[in-house]
Amino acid sequence: MNYTLFTIFTFSISISAILAWIRLNKIDSTYYPFIFCISIAFCVELLSYIFTHAGGTTKSNAVIYNIYALVEALLITWQFEKWNLFYRFKWLFRALIISFAVFWVAECFFFDAIHSTTSYFRFYYSAVIVIMSVNVLNKELMTETKNIFKNSIFLICLAFIIYYFFEAIIVIFWLYGYGKSVDFLVRLILITLYLNFIANLIYALAVLWMPRKNRFLLQY
Repeated sequence: MNYTLFTIFTFSISISAILAWIRLNKIDSTYYPFIFCISIAFCVELLSYIFTHAGGTTKSNAVIYNIYALVEALLITWQFEKWNLFYRFKWLFRALIISFAVFWVAECFFFDAIHSTTSYFRFYYSAVIVIMSVNVLNKELMTETKNIFKNSIFLICLAFIIYYFFEAIIVIFWLYGYGKSVDFLVRLILITLYLNFIANLIYALAVLWMPRKNRFLLQY
């Protein structure tokens, strides 16, 4: 993959982020955590690009991505709370939020991983996101009476499953030492890039189909 295509794939999150902010005043507020998440993701990619190319030298962006990993986990879980996933188990939402914070702090500072990839935390929150997505996706499939591919919740959960399922698998490969092979590592990175690109395109489609705010609220 050439550098231009790599950059395009990396910044593909900008499509959904820009669309979301263009439509922000019309989109139902229950989708705001997701919009914040993709917006911060775009800012992180931009900041990472500037940081790694500052002064004409390549630097590590691990700290930036590790901080974003925690923010992403919290925002996505908040989004599922907005979709009433935890309406019967309010305690579970609080428990997940606390567990993410504790897990992240433990790996980053007690195991000194803040300057490298937080593998265990990434596996944990990726697995949790997949489980939450499957639960909500099943609910949408059972209740949706119109075109399911115009259902933003379904599309977002589908993208989550596509990306985070393979993210968890890739982390397992990394933890068991397969990442020590340069060729295998390159293949993992390419798979991640392609899956991330597909997920970002689905996010953009989901943003276009996000329901409008209540008309009364708009007038108010």
